[in-house]
Amino acid sequence: MTNGNRISEMAPDNPDLQRYFDETAERETRNDLRYAVSELTTKQRIAVDCGCGAGADIGYLAREGFIVHAFDIEADAITRCQQRYGNVEGITLAVSTFVEFDYPTCSLVVADA
Repeated sequence: MTNGNRISEMAPDNPDLQRYFDETAERETRNDLRYAVSELTTKQRIAVDCGCGAGADIGYLAREGFIVHAFDIEADAITRCQQRYGNVEGITLAVSTFVEFDYPTCSLVVADA
């Protein structure tokens, strides 16, 4: 327990959470995210993906040329993302909470459910 926020290491024992990760890993990129990316006028392309889950937005952002800093409170989410993106330059992953994450200067913050 850290600052009253429990960082989970129990995701493998939670079948509902595992099913959610499986179902969302390859989901279509949301129109609002595509729109936000299209509206950026800065050359700086650094994104923070808050609560990244299985990493669908990470892949989209990386393909769009972003450096991506992604975190999730669920350790299993980050393990999955490391398996998918661990060798991709420009992607940083962390197990963290919204409060404890060390936010870099960025041009886009993604925080959705």
